[in-house]
Amino acid sequence: MGQARSTPADGLAVGVDVGGTKVLAGLVAGDGRVLHRLRRDTPAHDPDGIVRLVADVVAELRAGGGAAAAPVGVGAAGMVDLGGVMRYAPNLDWRDFPLRASLVKLLGDD
Repeated sequence: MGQARSTPADGLAVGVDVGGTKVLAGLVAGDGRVLHRLRRDTPAHDPDGIVRLVADVVAELRAGGGAAAAPVGVGAAGMVDLGGVMRYAPNLDWRDFPLRASLVKLLGDD
């Protein structure tokens, strides 16, 4: 029997806070309980490295929680457009960075 996969109905989601010094992420149940949490240092001055780290943390949380299809929300200080392009982030070197597209590509989500 394979590992159970999460569906939106399971109420699981991954939340990620990307800051200038740390990336903090959690697998969260529908009732708000944080089931698993990860913290990593933010790679300085490396926009691509930061998005790879976010993708790695999301993948680790999904795998560890049996939540392969859990939706992902990412928060970062700054200005983002409706297409998921981070126009400016004051604490990161993201300028016109295609955050959503980069994460979709790395995670294989659509």
